[in-house]
Amino acid sequence: MATLCATSTEQTPATEERRSVRTRPDPADAQVKQPKQWHVVLLDDDDHSYEYVIRMMQELFAHPVEKGFQIAQAVDTQGRAICLTTHKERAEFKRDQIHAYGRDPLMARSKGSMSAVIEPADLGDDDHGGEGGEGKPDGAGRPEDRRDGPDPQSGSGSGSQSGSGGGA
Repeated sequence: MATLCATSTEQTPATEERRSVRTRPDPADAQVKQPKQWHVVLLDDDDHSYEYVIRMMQELFAHPVEKGFQIAQAVDTQGRAICLTTHKERAEFKRDQIHAYGRDPLMARSKGSMSAVIEPADLGDDDHGGEGGEGKPDGAGRPEDRRDGPDPQSGSGSGSQSGSGGGA
């Protein structure tokens, strides 16, 4: 009668199966996809002051006063401004923070927060190095991303104010 010893080189199906199972993916097998970048775009209205926008940019995005002023000015003159370019989850979070920021205490007619949308960033299109930058006046993103307020493209609602000291 033959006995099996622990040093047997005979392979069983279970041993072969265990050897073929990988615990970690091999980096050579698949290319790692970079997450798509998204813009957080602040939309214009006449119910918020430059001071409100600057303070919000400092508190939510850690932008310096100068960057906050540039964003407030772009929102006022172009109807929209890119506050941040990041991955989708963070962009959604930052958009939601803008929507929850509250009314502008400096303006009596301010009833709530500003509106913001997120939109895909074309990597070749962003001359601002990823973080922040002025917005482009070519649209306001998808309607489902919009909080409330008029469509800036339709011409309805408030426009921008130029140099009158009004809202951002």
